[in-house]
Amino acid sequence: MFVKRAALSLAISVITISIIIGSFPFFSRAEGAPLTPEELTAYADSVRAMAETDGFYNAEAAAGGYTLRFKDFELYASAPRLSADTAIRAVRLDTLPEDGEDFRDPRGVCIGMTLEEVLSRYPLDNPALAGTREEACLCARGAVPGTAFTGVLYRDGQTIRSVLYTLYAVSPGGMAAWSVEYRFFSGAVTLIDVYTAPEEISLRAAQERFGTCRDLLLKNEYSAYLPASQARPAEPFGAEDLLFSGLDFLRLTPETAGKILGGRYEETWVADGGEWLQTLSWQGISVTFVCDENRQPLFAGSLFLEEDLLEGPRGLMPGCLLSDILSRFPCDEAAFSGTAADLYRLDDDQYGQLEQPVDGVATVRYVCAAGGRRVLLRLYTEGGVLKNLTLQVIRS
Repeated sequence: MFVKRAALSLAISVITISIIIGSFPFFSRAEGAPLTPEELTAYADSVRAMAETDGFYNAEAAAGGYTLRFKDFELYASAPRLSADTAIRAVRLDTLPEDGEDFRDPRGVCIGMTLEEVLSRYPLDNPALAGTREEACLCARGAVPGTAFTGVLYRDGQTIRSVLYTLYAVSPGGMAAWSVEYRFFSGAVTLIDVYTAPEEISLRAAQERFGTCRDLLLKNEYSAYLPASQARPAEPFGAEDLLFSGLDFLRLTPETAGKILGGRYEETWVADGGEWLQTLSWQGISVTFVCDENRQPLFAGSLFLEEDLLEGPRGLMPGCLLSDILSRFPCDEAAFSGTAADLYRLDDDQYGQLEQPVDGVATVRYVCAAGGRRVLLRLYTEGGVLKNLTLQVIRS
């Protein structure tokens, strides 16, 4: 592993409407093949040739080797100077392409690419990205002992953290394991580590790793909300979206909210005509209940979320991109005009609407009829990033 990580900051710009409402292809490319030792060796040789002509680097001692810093990449090598005898153990890419330069990994991936672009270059046995809230097995092919290939996606709910591909092969000492790791921020690749020299591990360790990945492929506790495509159109906002993170919004009571959200909360009461509004507030989360004149709850009137502590409808929560929001619901590009647009409209009780960004601020609204009530999902974004969401019963 690299001992020193290079810092990387990505400039996140406001996405224009023409980009936001464009197509959202998911795994649209032909599936890639598993990595091979020959492919990684050839990649190391090509990087060596490029590095020898570049000549711009700093060398620092690292555990068991040296870190050589070049303009567009970093090498972990066996010596502080490159020669035909220097072993390149790993290559790190951490720089955004600029001035026409486009330094890529063995599969043609570069910094700034999306998850979809990465997954399209490797085998994919789990297109729904089903698994647990923390992990999903992308593929588990071959057998150990023997040659095997695995892919694992690491996430925090809908937020993708990294993807790790590992190649296993028999070696004189047991098993050899090569890997390529991609790290993500805001849906884009920010760091790529290509381990061109294998890690020597025992047969038992390889069997355990491969078995764990294969078992993960069978789990279906949690799935990703995939962007819409022609083959898989998005459904309008509806009653099923009102069940999320263990909460049933239409049947929510103060007691169940307290049990599910847990911890201490503040309680306030406000008179509203002949009714009372009871609000329970946690850090970044509040739920308001409409109560009768005797302060008995009638129904949940609203839920407000402004921190990434809870996933709302369709896995949305603060920190999501505006493009993520639009990709999970129907989106009619032809409807965009002026300062507001109907993303879709089935009738007055079921529609989606976007106030186009002004000074980086945009609001998306989705309405549905459920349980005899009209419910509004309001999503407020700044700079193309979701800041807060409100789920509210419309009372007319």
